[in-house]
Amino acid sequence: TDDFKKVSANDKINVKAESMKTSIPAIVLLSEESRRMQEMAKMYGGLGFQMDDDVTIVLNAKNKSVQKLMELKANGSDQEKSELICEQIYDIAMLAHKPMDAENMTRFIERSAKILDMFSE
Repeated sequence: TDDFKKVSANDKINVKAESMKTSIPAIVLLSEESRRMQEMAKMYGGLGFQMDDDVTIVLNAKNKSVQKLMELKANGSDQEKSELICEQIYDIAMLAHKPMDAENMTRFIERSAKILDMFSE
């Protein structure tokens, strides 16, 4: 949970792990209130507020990346790899939820390249 709070820059994020039928590593859930506020913001041109505090990220316990992350956290080994996996899982979940801004997309692409480099070693 602490790692996801760190990568999301949201101290109020909730983290759950559940077995899912899909192969994706995680999904983002918004409260009904947050979802409605986002819809209103879209309709009325933004309104200048964010309701991202009430976010839950649900990790897919069947996903191999999530299982590897849990293994790394349990062993307390390779903190860098653990953070890299957390960031990637979080960004994939957020990307499925809404488009990324240019800065976050650049970081996501650079991290994806780094992960590919790790596999090719």
